[in-house]
Amino acid sequence: MAAAEDMYCVVTTVDARGRLADGSPARVLGWLPGQLLTIVITAGVVQLSTAQDSGVAVTKQGYLRLPSEIRHAVGLVQGDRVLAVARPALDTVMIYSMPVLAELLHPVFGPSQ
Repeated sequence: MAAAEDMYCVVTTVDARGRLADGSPARVLGWLPGQLLTIVITAGVVQLSTAQDSGVAVTKQGYLRLPSEIRHAVGLVQGDRVLAVARPALDTVMIYSMPVLAELLHPVFGPSQ
């Protein structure tokens, strides 16, 4: 399990084009505009990591953007809030939707009322 100081967390919204409104996760990792990224989905969690050859990149303004096929695969729509967790030691950002977080927290807090 990662120590809190080994990660940077922010809750942000997704816009109509898949851009995360808060650009700080990319800045924390030192990802510059144009940095190529690879995207993998595991159990509903989106993982972004640097890549050498990819069609996905940090935007010109320095934001992370999830392509439509990725958003559709994990059920994200405009206005949804997500938890973005940057892990500098792993050079990766994990994106958790609120339904995925609720599922992860269910054993701790029980079902919602």
